[in-house]
Amino acid sequence: TPSTGGRDVAWDDLVSGVEPYRDRPPTDPETPYMIIYTSGTTGRPKGIKVPLTGTSLGTPAPLFMLLQALYFTPGAEMGYLSPAPLYHAAPLRYNVNFLRTGSTCVIMEKFEPEHFLQLVEKHRITHCQMVPTMFIRLLKLPEDVRKKYDTSSLKVVIHAAAPFPMKKKKKMIA
Repeated sequence: TPSTGGRDVAWDDLVSGVEPYRDRPPTDPETPYMIIYTSGTTGRPKGIKVPLTGTSLGTPAPLFMLLQALYFTPGAEMGYLSPAPLYHAAPLRYNVNFLRTGSTCVIMEKFEPEHFLQLVEKHRITHCQMVPTMFIRLLKLPEDVRKKYDTSSLKVVIHAAAPFPMKKKKKMIA
């Protein structure tokens, strides 16, 4: 049951408003599909309107269809953990696409390595997308802290945004 505005809303009630539009793509060219924000590394963050594609609501993105074919088991119970803010492109898009599959999405307000492990265990998370800095912070946790959580449900971790040394990647996999 998602929480909106401090109150719980049943999924069916949340999406019922979309049904009349499911097979009709929006036609207003000024309506963005989503707004993502730059990181602000060259100045202030900027909002970027991602244009509508002209496809019906609920049409999966081609990249997500490829990732689904490679890494996701159709029909499996999936849980996606988003450890990064939704104003970045990848976390927002991953969440949107996992929601389209009917998956559970858990969104962290702020990345804290031990809390990440707690959420993986509590929600039986199967998938997530992270940046190498998050891996480093997880590896810096004391070994006894890392091992006290059951992360066996985690099947796929996609990393992006920066290169990650193979030696440290092998430690993360282990």
